[in-house]
Amino acid sequence: MTPKSKERRWVKPGVWQEATFPSGGILWLGSVGIAVVLGILAVDVGAAALVVASSLLFLGFCLRFPWLAAYVALLSAFLTMPMGVPTQVPVPGFSMYLFEPFLYTAVLVALLRVPAARVTDTASLLILLVLSAGSMISLTAGNSVTHVISDVRSLLYFTAAFFISGRYAANPQTQQTMKLTSIILWGSAALILFSSVTGIPIAGRQEEATLYLEGSGSGSGAATRIITGTTNLALPVMAGYLGLWLVGKTQKGSAMKFLLPALIVSFLGFSRNTLLGVAAALIFALVVMGSKESLRSAIRRLLALAAATILIFVTMPVLQFLPGSSFIAGQLATYSSRVIEGLSQQTLALDTSVLYRERENLFLFQAIREQPLFGHGFGYAYKPGEGEAGSFWADKGTIYAHNFYLWIVVKTGLLGLIGWLTLSAIPLLRVFRRRDPTTVFLGCGAAALLAVSVVAPMPLGSAGSVAIGMFVGAAATFRSAAEAVSPSGSWALRGQANPA
Repeated sequence: MTPKSKERRWVKPGVWQEATFPSGGILWLGSVGIAVVLGILAVDVGAAALVVASSLLFLGFCLRFPWLAAYVALLSAFLTMPMGVPTQVPVPGFSMYLFEPFLYTAVLVALLRVPAARVTDTASLLILLVLSAGSMISLTAGNSVTHVISDVRSLLYFTAAFFISGRYAANPQTQQTMKLTSIILWGSAALILFSSVTGIPIAGRQEEATLYLEGSGSGSGAATRIITGTTNLALPVMAGYLGLWLVGKTQKGSAMKFLLPALIVSFLGFSRNTLLGVAAALIFALVVMGSKESLRSAIRRLLALAAATILIFVTMPVLQFLPGSSFIAGQLATYSSRVIEGLSQQTLALDTSVLYRERENLFLFQAIREQPLFGHGFGYAYKPGEGEAGSFWADKGTIYAHNFYLWIVVKTGLLGLIGWLTLSAIPLLRVFRRRDPTTVFLGCGAAALLAVSVVAPMPLGSAGSVAIGMFVGAAATFRSAAEAVSPSGSWALRGQANPA
């Protein structure tokens, strides 16, 4: 075995080498060659051949440039699009999210071209085994095929993102991901803000930013609530940054790159879940750092934040003559009404969404008592349907739950919950050992998403499952570029696994 043939090192961080084994080049050339042939035959064979040819051509380029598939998956999952750009595409028999083919292509490319990361690789394999075995058992028990697929599908997104981010974060290429994240956040923030100001619709969920209170309807809102795929990325980024900021570990210029666009996206989502996630991240950052210096830094920064908030409210009457002041005042008033006042006990007691979740939890606990250890299996309808036939609440609402932790106990029992908590603990405990800024950032983002999953099940969403998989996986394996090229970092050799 010669160093030249078996131990190719990185030339420099962020630059990929040639394929680590001869078949890498063969796969690349083969896929491109077949794509060209199919493209030529597409005239006679039809559009299907053209689709296959395009897919193989994309796969060929991804095998040559391994970062490409992961970047396209990230863009398609989180970038806010104008109205008219579909977030889902019809496929015979079902509807497929735009990011799905790119996500699974990224899995294949990471498997073939990126060095292994033992922890996330092993955990991903175990999750796949559980999902496969659980699905077979559920189908054998007579659960609806459609419901089983619905339960498992989003968890497959999570597993794919977890696997990909685990491998990429253990290698220097993850440095470039932060640049792309900043571009996604800024592009999406600009489009969302433009839509909020002008009222022009964009691809995503848009509704009046008011609470539905029992007996009083929705009221009249001064702002529009806009939720897109970017919202799922903005929350962990903002929570991770604020966690670092609280303990004084942020880098110069990072507020403009990450915090500001994430804040705009999250603010215009008018969600109380954001405050829960940020609070969890701040507490986690304080516990991780755990020093008197960090505590003093947190107190100083919180006092400065309180002073700045008071200053804004004091100067609002003066600022009302500036251009755009009425819009900003309306947004702040709506945020205060829906989010801040929406956390009061009086409002929570009348909030129909909160009351619905409480009724939902009663059915969940009842199902747990019936099968506490192993659960009822994927696709199990734990509550009766309601609403019009064919609606979400009458069909998928019977298997969906807002509290992910109760949901997983209903489906997989206490054993499944223990497995999920173990998986979640791996990256969080690793942050305590490393305590470097990037790992703390990822850990805070993961902690925020895990906390929010009590009331908004991130692993059961589309973009949400990708976001939580990405942050949990990256926090479990992250290695800096300096570590990857250090003499002791033998795991950075091509074709060898790292000890993560």
